[in-house]
Amino acid sequence: MSEGRVIGERDVRRACSEERAGRRDTLALERVEEALAQAGGNKSRAAQALGISRFSLYRALARSNVRA
Repeated sequence: MSEGRVIGERDVRRACSEERAGRRDTLALERVEEALAQAGGNKSRAAQALGISRFSLYRALARSNVRA
């Protein structure tokens, strides 16, 4: 963790922020996977169900390394 240094408020806030971001990414990925499953793999329909553009869906998939 912190070698020879006192953990300060800034360190705690950063760790909490990173944890929240990770949870958000996980939840978003779960929603994308669920939408794709419900759309039978059709990315256009999945994007529409999520209320995002098909391009945004492709970007989300690329960032998460999901192959769909």
